[in-house]
Amino acid sequence: YFDKTLAPPPFHRSQFGGALGGPIRKDNTFFFMNYEGFRSSKSLSDTANVPNAAARGTGNGFGQLPCSGSGATTAGGCGSGGAALPTGTLVNVPVASVIYNDFLAGSNPIYPVCNGPELGGGLCTYSSNPVQRIIEDYGVVKIDHRFSGNNSLSSSYNIDKASALTPSNIGATMDDRVTGRNTFTLQDTYIISANVVSTARFGINRSWYNDQRDLLDGNGNPGTSRVDPTMIINPNNI
Repeated sequence: YFDKTLAPPPFHRSQFGGALGGPIRKDNTFFFMNYEGFRSSKSLSDTANVPNAAARGTGNGFGQLPCSGSGATTAGGCGSGGAALPTGTLVNVPVASVIYNDFLAGSNPIYPVCNGPELGGGLCTYSSNPVQRIIEDYGVVKIDHRFSGNNSLSSSYNIDKASALTPSNIGATMDDRVTGRNTFTLQDTYIISANVVSTARFGINRSWYNDQRDLLDGNGNPGTSRVDPTMIINPNNI
């Protein structure tokens, strides 16, 4: 419903893999390997509220917003006393040049120009189809060895890595999530008798998770080319 495209936004998903196994030493040692890959590229259907043309201003240091409250008009209020303006009257509010240049101006501002209806209150809608990308790779290697009819040793190693990149609804930032897991197990089995079996196990598990939000450059890649460094870095503390 919110998509502005003539056709449904593209959605591509691929899943693939392979397995291989066999003897290393006949009747004694065997191996097995498996790999699975997953790729997803999905265009999301997003809608955001962004400043309309009046609120954005023209770079002259001011934009317009509907006033509310009894504060000063330069702060978005309607004033007080006999000179108070009716609530909702457009008033000029200061827009710093660094804010205007980074957030509102240029061919690819952080706050995009609306492509939908006006909402009032200085806002309008912006619809987009940012692409979410998911990548996952999974693999396992297993080796079994038989010392005798009563004693065997088995080992396995699993690795699973995944990443998900999800742009925001205005394309200014992106959720960057990376996960991973490594598992190694070793098991020795010894048959003592028909009723007694001895098993010894050893294992190591390592997992990690990272979730951060990246600023995006004009090409939709992580970067700060669209942001004045003085907005995110205090020059006095460099």
